[in-house]
Amino acid sequence: MATRSSKNSTIKTIAQEARVSIATVSRVINRPQLVAPETRQRVARVIQDHNFQISREAQLTRRRHFALRTGRIGFLVPDIPHRSAETITEEMCKGIKKVLSARGMEMVLHYFQIEADPLSVMPKMLRENSVDGILARPPPNRATLLEFCRNRKAVVLGNTFADIDLPCVIADDWAGMRMIMDYLFELGHRRIAFVGGTLASTLNLRRLQTYRTSLEKKGVPCEEDLIKISAKWAMPPEEVAALGARFLDELLALKPPPTAIAAATDGFAAALLVAARERGLKIPEALSITGYGDQYYA
Repeated sequence: MATRSSKNSTIKTIAQEARVSIATVSRVINRPQLVAPETRQRVARVIQDHNFQISREAQLTRRRHFALRTGRIGFLVPDIPHRSAETITEEMCKGIKKVLSARGMEMVLHYFQIEADPLSVMPKMLRENSVDGILARPPPNRATLLEFCRNRKAVVLGNTFADIDLPCVIADDWAGMRMIMDYLFELGHRRIAFVGGTLASTLNLRRLQTYRTSLEKKGVPCEEDLIKISAKWAMPPEEVAALGARFLDELLALKPPPTAIAAATDGFAAALLVAARERGLKIPEALSITGYGDQYYA
């Protein structure tokens, strides 16, 4: 195929012919690792066909641009209105600031609405590329997390999605739940219930999987009636309390009822504890309840 003169070729015409944005063409030229292989190859073919070349002056300008650093790291947090979520964020902020301060950098904290369209809640720092990278606590909306992290240096703190290819820092949920189940078995419990949140979150899913595996290893059948799962991702405290009370009543109505409940979160453990006391059950004499998460109220 004959090549056309680069004189008449611009990034705009290449973008139009390759059916991508001008920004994508720029990334293919300057930072190809940020572009999907199929798109990168398509754009590269059009560039080659146009015999498009970048001037040395433009290349030096871009290198100087990419050498610049803002010295700022964004910390993106879903706006979940209850104290336990706020407490976790406060503790994370302390650790992040300590590490960044030692490197002469600063943290920029941003709360975003969890139910809104990803683009409508895009922080200004991301739209303007005014941070060197981001740390993100995952929202219930997977699309929001992907949009925030797209083509950026990003680390997810406490990832709750199973199929996201991003660097993550997670707790060892398997080891934690094994410790809880081993402890309850040591106390002599064999009829143990499980109460947890939505299984759309890998955090809850991992803890439920370990609950099942622990019973299996001890030769105890896993009864589905002993498992209570909330369908919601995030709930206000009063809703957690009401759901915990309902779950407890359903478990106590079983014949025989459980002698222990392993809760996947401290929030559910607290709700179960309050409901048990309201029903005159002595804890732990009549019923053992364990939590998970080391919340400030635990």
